[in-house]
Amino acid sequence: MDGDTIPSSGLTAIDVITMSVAEPINPTVSLTSSSSIDFNQVNVSVNLNFSHTINTVGGSVTSASLEFRRGNSGSWSVLSTSTATPSSFNHVFTDTAFNTSVLNYRYVIVDSAGATATATKNIQPDTYSTPSISLSVTAVSTTS
Repeated sequence: MDGDTIPSSGLTAIDVITMSVAEPINPTVSLTSSSSIDFNQVNVSVNLNFSHTINTVGGSVTSASLEFRRGNSGSWSVLSTSTATPSSFNHVFTDTAFNTSVLNYRYVIVDSAGATATATKNIQPDTYSTPSISLSVTAVSTTS
């Protein structure tokens, strides 16, 4: 089903068909968010929406993990292990002032046959924008 070749030497046609039907197929996963983080926002709230579809014939979800880390490095912290689909999670935390490090989220699903899939979502806080102003001066006369 995924294009792999089944080693069929010495097998019957029924054996080959049984192997192809029973093969683990990676789940389909989705992780989205429309949240944004303004510059210098210290009270952060990120609404995450996630879902999965188990594609392995007769399979079921055995584990789900919604995880978070900061700045593309370090270990992942588990936010939710809900196996419900679709689902959502509101990640609320207090940030440090002027923090512009990217927020990394990932959603990992494993099914009963060992097939796995991961979806990721990165949210970049807005950076500082220098304010600008334009000034127009109108002369009363051109001689003064």
